[in-house]
Amino acid sequence: MKIKKILNNFRPYFVEEKDVVVRLDANESPYNLPDDLKKELMEELSKIEINRYPDAYIRDLRKVISEKEGIPEDCIIFGNGSDEFIYMLYIALEKGAKVAFPEPGFSMYRIVGNIFEMNLVPYHLNKVDYTVDKKNLEKVLKEGVDLIFLGNPNNPTGNIFPEEYLEMVLSNKNTIVVSDEAYFNYSKRTFLKFLEHNDNLLIMRSFSKVGFASIRLGYMMGNSNLI
Repeated sequence: MKIKKILNNFRPYFVEEKDVVVRLDANESPYNLPDDLKKELMEELSKIEINRYPDAYIRDLRKVISEKEGIPEDCIIFGNGSDEFIYMLYIALEKGAKVAFPEPGFSMYRIVGNIFEMNLVPYHLNKVDYTVDKKNLEKVLKEGVDLIFLGNPNNPTGNIFPEEYLEMVLSNKNTIVVSDEAYFNYSKRTFLKFLEHNDNLLIMRSFSKVGFASIRLGYMMGNSNLI
């Protein structure tokens, strides 16, 4: 069987069940939804024809997100959390494409990148306070990359990607720039205002960190042609 040899380097993934209230390693909310809201959700769920395939365009939610974020509906795509968007991006790139990401940063940038045999180029954060090291970032950009992830805020360090560095990153129009805003709801810092004039910018969001981890839902925004 022609199976990728690199897969032998990975261990099976499983989540250990523990009777604990707070799971810092998963960054889940420790609070379940209120009973009245769960009841309302179940009532809505009962109206759905479970035997039918769902609306692939997710029209109702797309309209809500469009109105909330102030962007056209065709500039939004949905997925099973940030992980699926990372897979989508790597699938779109050719084998060996150069991908930059913060180090330390979200582990899936590297894991999925290795699976798809990308040329991974991490830009190391400042060792003292984990802020973005401008010299390291400039060096990576000067060498040229096809895709770069920005932690905004970064997981697991919590630092915000400096807005004053964004223009430098976006200036190479052949580079796809992804602002990972999974934790946006806690920082309220976003690069959404830069979408209109930057066709190479994408913004990832997730519902997992605001109490909806089990439904595995996220959305990505960007230029309609890129989406």
